[in-house]
Amino acid sequence: MREKPLPYLDILQKQKENKIELSIEAQSVAKTLGQTEKKQKHSNFQKPYIFEEDLISPEAGDDFLLFEILKNYFIQKKYTECKKELLTLLRTNISEKVLNRATFYLGETYYFEGNYQN
Repeated sequence: MREKPLPYLDILQKQKENKIELSIEAQSVAKTLGQTEKKQKHSNFQKPYIFEEDLISPEAGDDFLLFEILKNYFIQKKYTECKKELLTLLRTNISEKVLNRATFYLGETYYFEGNYQN
């Protein structure tokens, strides 16, 4: 047996005394934390990023295919169609540079759809 008892920590009493107040901004963010993805879908997103080489139309090849997908779907915010076209492009035999950029844009489409897990 112990000769001296263990110290007593009064955690609950101290929490009542030191009440933490959240800012209005923190309270509004906290309200949305438990909601479904659909409700949070377009809250505070960044703007889509597009690489410089994808801003100018190339003549042909893999770069042209990616450019067309971005022009017709991604820039117009048709993310469901964009995702479908990017997945089709990624299944083909394309150069590594285009593969990397297409994968990045696929990640952005998931992000802007609110599908953070993918």
